[in-house]
Amino acid sequence: MTAHRLPDDACPFCGHVCNAASTLDGDTAPPEEGDASVCLECGSLVIYGPGLRLRRPTRRQTRELCAYPEVAAVLKAVGDFKRTPRV
Repeated sequence: MTAHRLPDDACPFCGHVCNAASTLDGDTAPPEEGDASVCLECGSLVIYGPGLRLRRPTRRQTRELCAYPEVAAVLKAVGDFKRTPRV
């Protein structure tokens, strides 16, 4: 997995500072405008906009992205992780 450092930006849902991106599929390319990601703090689906600024997806983008089993699985995994009690 390759991690890419990005300029600090706030999740448009929870305000958490996001400053890195990586993939689960072995792709080593950095994110590009229009790519989707998931905030690891709140589990929300976000889109990289101009300048790789995070923005909320449109309803259509959310529907289309969640139709992919891989996206739905990542959203579920992050949600499950966030609900797991920490010791």
